[in-house]
Amino acid sequence: RVGDGPLPRLAGAAPSDDTIPIVGRTPPFAAVMTLIVVVSCGSDGGMPTGRTSSSNESGKSSTTSLASPAVPARIDLPEGVGGLEGIAVDPDTKRVLVSDTSTGAIWAGRLDNKPFETFIEPETTTAVGLAADTQRRLLYVATGPEGQLDVHNLDSGELVEQIDLPVVANSFVNDVAVAPDGTVYVTDSGVGRLFVHLPETATAKLFLDLATTNLVDASAPQLQLNGVVADDSTVLVNHMASASLLRVDRETAEVSVVDVQGADSAGRDGLLLCDDLLYGAEVGALNGGNEAIR
Repeated sequence: RVGDGPLPRLAGAAPSDDTIPIVGRTPPFAAVMTLIVVVSCGSDGGMPTGRTSSSNESGKSSTTSLASPAVPARIDLPEGVGGLEGIAVDPDTKRVLVSDTSTGAIWAGRLDNKPFETFIEPETTTAVGLAADTQRRLLYVATGPEGQLDVHNLDSGELVEQIDLPVVANSFVNDVAVAPDGTVYVTDSGVGRLFVHLPETATAKLFLDLATTNLVDASAPQLQLNGVVADDSTVLVNHMASASLLRVDRETAEVSVVDVQGADSAGRDGLLLCDDLLYGAEVGALNGGNEAIR
């Protein structure tokens, strides 16, 4: 449960009281190398973006659904697909896009068992988090140690631009979120920083540096900021080293810790905002499943 103190509700979410419950967990991800979590939400059945990963000796890749019976329980991806990480969904074309950290390629397919094929050939040595801006028909790709945010045409896959982020030594550009107005937020898991990119510009700037706050230990050797989501007023982001969920005001960059009770969030990776639920994809080897926080 999310305890003491009222929480500003996210846009479109149902009003909440002073406590916000964790409403469920999915089974652990021990069976597959990478599990793509897709949640159908909203009255029109649209599918937002999310991501998670888990690994074992099976070397298989698959897709599963938490909500929709129309989605197959498993979709095997082609041989040669390596470390799947990011996922984005385009409801207009019913495509699912996944990133391959081992090659930097982006794969695309449909949940009706249409085979996944290479959509974007490698532009960099790795591709990590993905976010689709379906209104502006753009696909954002975080590039890990490359320190860039790649922007592609969502329909053709063509590279539109490569945005240099203000990274430092040990930076690792990890996950991406697109707010409703098109503003893009990017996490740096190496040093605990959050970048922002405005769609009308070709640049990005530092939005939050945890080293300037006293909330968490930004010098810890573990992963720092990871999964991220954004709405009209708020950014929610995971801080893995302290097992914390952080709330950041989009206007002031003021940051606070969300008091999530009853959940060990040390392994929480990707985030998914779905109506009034925030899904946290946990690394199965650490925590054994996913959680849903209302």
